[in-house]
Amino acid sequence: MNLKLSAKNVVIALVVLFVVAFLAFNYGFSGFFDGGNQGDDQLNLYAGIPSAEIPGECLAHRSDVCALYECMVDLCWCKEGSDQILFDGGADFLVEDEESAKRVVAHYLQSVGSDYEVKRAVELDNVFHNVFAENAGGDEKVFTVAADGKIIQTVCGV
Repeated sequence: MNLKLSAKNVVIALVVLFVVAFLAFNYGFSGFFDGGNQGDDQLNLYAGIPSAEIPGECLAHRSDVCALYECMVDLCWCKEGSDQILFDGGADFLVEDEESAKRVVAHYLQSVGSDYEVKRAVELDNVFHNVFAENAGGDEKVFTVAADGKIIQTVCGV
């Protein structure tokens, strides 16, 4: 094996090494060299939604919408039973404000053939909104909507 170490070859090798190292540290290996923390800035977000930041004391519940609701909203919890989640939401139903929360509930009500009509919405916190719907007889229902569009049945009280 014949290795010629000319100044030109050394410079080219150093430039290539520098470019590879730059790309690896900035794009490919940053999670490896920083202890696997790549993406940790998203761990405080519900479902990765930028507007849905979770407070530190509730982070352990970020993957369970009902436990998260109970942690974030004082004196409230999900209804007991298997029908806690009425609508599963999804990418087409992200909620960032009152209007988008109302759209999700209106879609749900229409899909189940309900005679209730959405009237107003209130933001509870960064993740949850309450949406109020009323039927022709004046009966009111409240729907709790998470930032990912999940509609959950909730109870509040003492």
